[in-house]
Amino acid sequence: MAPRGSASKSRQGGDEKLFLAIVIALALVAVTGIGSWFAASALSRQAPPQSLLSDWECRLPEFALTG
Repeated sequence: MAPRGSASKSRQGGDEKLFLAIVIALALVAVTGIGSWFAASALSRQAPPQSLLSDWECRLPEFALTG
């Protein structure tokens, strides 16, 4: 006949592992959600993109080509 304590201890260890796995999974979900929220809020604060080059930036100053 097996002692009662060993079966109880093995079940308790399994319950602790399950609890730890659930806590870790919830923490990962929370961190991912918080990170996504920060990324979305940072992207929404940026100014909308302008044209690549404004008209002023496309003009070259006067120059002379010497050879």
